[in-house]
Amino acid sequence: MTEAYNAGDFSKAAVAMKPVWEKYHEDDVDAVIFDLEEGSVTRAAGEFVTSITAFNEAWDRMSPYYDSAAETKVTEEVASAFTNQVVRTYRGTTYDRIMSSTYQALNYLDTNQAEKAGVEFVRARNWQVDAVDRERKRIDDENEAWKSQNSKGSAGYDPDKTLKSPTFQAQMNELYGPMSRFQGYADYEIPAATWMRGVFYFARGEPSDFEQARQCFVRVAGMLGETNGLPALADAQLAENVTTG
Repeated sequence: MTEAYNAGDFSKAAVAMKPVWEKYHEDDVDAVIFDLEEGSVTRAAGEFVTSITAFNEAWDRMSPYYDSAAETKVTEEVASAFTNQVVRTYRGTTYDRIMSSTYQALNYLDTNQAEKAGVEFVRARNWQVDAVDRERKRIDDENEAWKSQNSKGSAGYDPDKTLKSPTFQAQMNELYGPMSRFQGYADYEIPAATWMRGVFYFARGEPSDFEQARQCFVRVAGMLGETNGLPALADAQLAENVTTG
């Protein structure tokens, strides 16, 4: 499966993956891994219904560990201490959770189910919020490091200077403050997932959606930095232009 996938033969990869998933997706320890692999491979092959099924199973297994539930069980911790990590149930990493919901949203868009896609984008956002809450101290420390570096005279990140519209600059500063404050989040969120959520809101086209889209794009620009964030800033400007007619 991996060889076919890496070679770009996604149909062949999906065929190879099917018996593996059927054999292991009910496994108590590794089921999430095989759900995610099946969902990703079949999505790449354009088998969206099959992919939806696999990602739904992954969600059912990962969702109890959103926010409040313990990440591990005491019995697993004790067992792994005396054996190895293999006995621990795989519950998905932060990026597994975020991207599985993002891929599922794209699956629903590909099958003309926009309302369900919206639900999945919200789930992806919630996974990101959960990750940020778990890593709040690290993020605060990283942002403080950015501030310290900038205060010592380095160029820093001032993305507002890249914008041509003084009105837009003023609005960005008023509504969001310096976008560089998002840089510490980049390791705990996935900018691509946030950007795709912004695209979804923009495409949906309701007045309130354009503002949500703009917020997503600004956040992405802040996470990526001055050079890499420029396309997202252009998207933010586009959303701003639409809101002002």
